[in-house]
Amino acid sequence: MLFLRLVFLVLLLCWVTPAWGMIGDTDGTFGVDGSARMLLLGARGMPNAGQGAHDALTQGNFRFLLGGKPTDWFDFEINAVMSTTVATAGLSRSMRTRGGWIRNRTVDTRWEWIDEELSESDIYSMGFIDRANLKIKHELLDITIGRQAISFGTGFFWNPLDVFRPFGATQFDRDYKGGVDALRVDIPVGDFSGLTLVGVAGRDVKEASWLRSSVLLRGYTTFHGWDLTAQGGKIFGGYQLGGAIAGDVHGVSVLSELSWYQPDSQDISPAYGMGVVGVGYRFLSGLYLGMEYLYNGLVMTRELEGFRENSSHQLFEALNQSGRLMHISGNLLGSLAQYEFIPILSGSFVVLYSLSDKSLLVQPGLSLSISDESDLVVGGMIPYGNSEEITEFGSLP
Repeated sequence: MLFLRLVFLVLLLCWVTPAWGMIGDTDGTFGVDGSARMLLLGARGMPNAGQGAHDALTQGNFRFLLGGKPTDWFDFEINAVMSTTVATAGLSRSMRTRGGWIRNRTVDTRWEWIDEELSESDIYSMGFIDRANLKIKHELLDITIGRQAISFGTGFFWNPLDVFRPFGATQFDRDYKGGVDALRVDIPVGDFSGLTLVGVAGRDVKEASWLRSSVLLRGYTTFHGWDLTAQGGKIFGGYQLGGAIAGDVHGVSVLSELSWYQPDSQDISPAYGMGVVGVGYRFLSGLYLGMEYLYNGLVMTRELEGFRENSSHQLFEALNQSGRLMHISGNLLGSLAQYEFIPILSGSFVVLYSLSDKSLLVQPGLSLSISDESDLVVGGMIPYGNSEEITEFGSLP
């Protein structure tokens, strides 16, 4: 049977997230907080691991937050992270940090140690500054300087307008977002309208680079209950123009995001468009159902034609290695179901489907609140598809 021939991956993700106040109060004048997270992961069929081989990983993450609000017009935060991982060789190499950590970060604050001599397993540790910024507030504008989290977008799975370290469609944990080195100016224009100007310093391997930097202007307002957004400017590699709309129709949430990317003359990427439409509804029982459709214009361009049949397609490999190839399918569907069984136990069920190659990814998950500051999360990732060809999910391990 075809099903028995498919190579699939099963992930068991379990982590406990206790947090504690160490000194003072970060919501007051000054404070130091901490949190710890443990990740246990098991996988089958990792690349180059052999038929039916199993891999495992254990990772501990320790985060320290130093911050405060000394006055009503000034606040600051510094987040430092220390991570230690023990894993079998195949899984460890696939999880290691690559160039994405320094994209949109002028200063490389990473420290990493890897034991390359172990053939059966790897041990490595990493430390880095994930956020470090200060914010100056005035009645006319707010200015935030430094490494900060910036989130633009309206969707759950896909956000074409969120160009600064967006979450992936398959990402389980979305409670925290890392920062980018930026200057952000927020100017309110009325109660529900405003302008945001963001300048982000990008870098090449060794130095700051204009090609990889961003200067983006974003405007937003609310009109008859609908949230409207428009943004445009220089982003990583080129220029973007886009907009979004989100609202409610008889209790059904509706959203749409569209963007067009025009590459700089030095960029390797072709010009392309992206679009997302989505709907969602929350029943009186608390059950939430949502669905989104993504049009991924990058892989539909003439320049990437035939990449599925050509395993050494140079442009495809270059875009993939630089982290700019979000998906290899031009058309995808994402569906989400969430339900709170009891106040301390909630569940989710995600299905991602590629209309382009008919592959599928199923992600069930459960979250249990152990205490006020601790959660236990268990989930899985189960792909289906033709593993002998280049497909969105079937070629996953």
